[in-house]
Amino acid sequence: MRTSPLLMLVLAACQTEPMPLPTAAEAAAADARVEQAARPPLTQVLYDYALAPDLQAREQRVRLLIWLKHMELGDYQLRALAELHVQAEAERARIDAAQAELLAASEPTLTATYDALWAKLSAGASLDDPALAEAAAPLIDARKHHERADALLALRLQGVKAVLEAERPWLATLSPKQEALLTDSLFALRHKLDPYANPGDFKALVGTVFSAGEYGTLTRGSFTQTDDQLDLSRLWSDYTKAEVNGPVFNNARRELILYMLLMEPTLPEAIQAALGAAAPATPAPPSPPSGG
Repeated sequence: MRTSPLLMLVLAACQTEPMPLPTAAEAAAADARVEQAARPPLTQVLYDYALAPDLQAREQRVRLLIWLKHMELGDYQLRALAELHVQAEAERARIDAAQAELLAASEPTLTATYDALWAKLSAGASLDDPALAEAAAPLIDARKHHERADALLALRLQGVKAVLEAERPWLATLSPKQEALLTDSLFALRHKLDPYANPGDFKALVGTVFSAGEYGTLTRGSFTQTDDQLDLSRLWSDYTKAEVNGPVFNNARRELILYMLLMEPTLPEAIQAALGAAAPATPAPPSPPSGG
């Protein structure tokens, strides 16, 4: 019996191996390519890193303007953001003044102590001379050093918390799309906390899966590992990201990113440029003609 060509074609088709479904990794890679293609190419400039100080200021000014345009902030939001920057700068200046006053109270004692040590050592005093130990007593008094460090940390945390509280009314004006864009604005952290260029700063703020970061380092001050309520590792580390998600996670993340942006000196200039490029406000209706 001779098999027809049509039947042979059907049988061959039945024996063809089915095309396998994509793996989870392949699907994730495809999604990433689509997401990357959908992202405006210019926003990639946000993640460049300049080493020269003069270039950093110019670079950050461009970054911030790109970010403001990408956020699609309205005229009211831009002006409110400029006011928020002024508040943040005033709070930082207040904390700096209080910190300088605190240091001024202790520096004269330390200056006299170092001068006395220099005089005795340069005169030939041996390291086991009792007079030398007596002169160094203010430096050895650990209690005073701890008190000063605790007071400085309290001032810094007070300033950070004040700015975070001031941010919340502005954050409440964001649309869901703008909230998502702000949550993904990690270039604000990358600029200040490059894990390669500034590994110490990155670890101090963000932490690792083994040690948590602290808000105290936002002002480049010392910090304590005992303040669990300031634990940023639970927000940023991959280890616990799956455990902390949803509104609480995203709100805290936006607050921190906005704080870093408010500390940028070129932010006011970028806001003014964005206001100039923003859509003009709706003109007021003409006033009715006055009666003659």
